[in-house]
Amino acid sequence: MPFLGVLYIVLVVITCFLYGSKNGRSRYTFFKVMTSLCFVGIACYSAILGGLPELFFFLLPGFWFAVAGDYLLGIAHTREDYKGKEFIAGAVMFMLAHVAFYVALSTIQDVSPLDFVLPAVFSSVMFFVLQHKPFVLGKMLIPGLVYTFFVALLLSKGAMLVIFEGHGVRNLLILAGGLLFLISDGVLLFMYFHITPKKNLGALNLGTYYSAMALLGLCIYPFQ
Repeated sequence: MPFLGVLYIVLVVITCFLYGSKNGRSRYTFFKVMTSLCFVGIACYSAILGGLPELFFFLLPGFWFAVAGDYLLGIAHTREDYKGKEFIAGAVMFMLAHVAFYVALSTIQDVSPLDFVLPAVFSSVMFFVLQHKPFVLGKMLIPGLVYTFFVALLLSKGAMLVIFEGHGVRNLLILAGGLLFLISDGVLLFMYFHITPKKNLGALNLGTYYSAMALLGLCIYPFQ
């Protein structure tokens, strides 16, 4: 695990660097996917150490949806096309990843109406925020709100696990992962849908995202 962790950090740093490098943009998608495969590796290694628990197999589709999303968004960034079919398809893959993660975590704690309170409130607030400057979503507003709902759903499930199932390491990792995921996607608003796009936030977006994925992979590890 230490070697895998060091490799992951190195790949994240390289990916962050290539994101902001015009000269290295042609290699960005490759390293982004390699980094993504590394968090799949973290999940697999954690599962092996834990005796391949059922949770791993439920989480695995979510990880692969995320890998697909990373590939598609990598292409979109290389082409500097943030409203094209690759970008939209990548967003869909990530939404499916969030759905898959929620379904997987619902095997730990059953689906509850309380799970949907935070996403509903958060999406409602964002509906009013995103209709005004400095954000310009246009036709992406409704799809963006649907995506926001599912991102907040992962965080909500993490919170419900901590509140009702205890403060164990696994539950705290899931909660932290959900929070980092929300922060990462919040940064995207400023990068792609702000009146003056803040492209220099790429490292923050990628750093929080890959941290979130690592924590979700580590939640499978058999912590005592």
